[in-house]
Amino acid sequence: MADIANRYVKALLESAKSEEENTIFEKGLKEISKLFTSDKNFKNVLLNPRIASQEKLDVIKEIFPEYNNKTLVNFIKLLIEEKRIDIIGNISEEYSKINSSLKKELNMKIVVAMQTDQSQIDAI
Repeated sequence: MADIANRYVKALLESAKSEEENTIFEKGLKEISKLFTSDKNFKNVLLNPRIASQEKLDVIKEIFPEYNNKTLVNFIKLLIEEKRIDIIGNISEEYSKINSSLKKELNMKIVVAMQTDQSQIDAI
């Protein structure tokens, strides 16, 4: 599945026209993936073969109006039509990893032996 997710991620990254659009894509994928994983009804609607693709897309647009970016909407529509919406979690995770890498961000977990306050965390 990782190979398939990577192909979709690369296609979406190539279509991003700006850093702002990249951020929209990342947040949108994350939110849709989160709901897909946590809400059984939402997941069932998106996976139900009896519900038309456009109806599924309309549900997503209604729930997530802030992510009504044409490219992102078309991408989600493609996943629905190709019956790949079930890998939205993998796509979201890979998109975040690659996007962070492109922005030269380092994601890390720091373990400290004592209680730290916010100013110390910010300094790190």
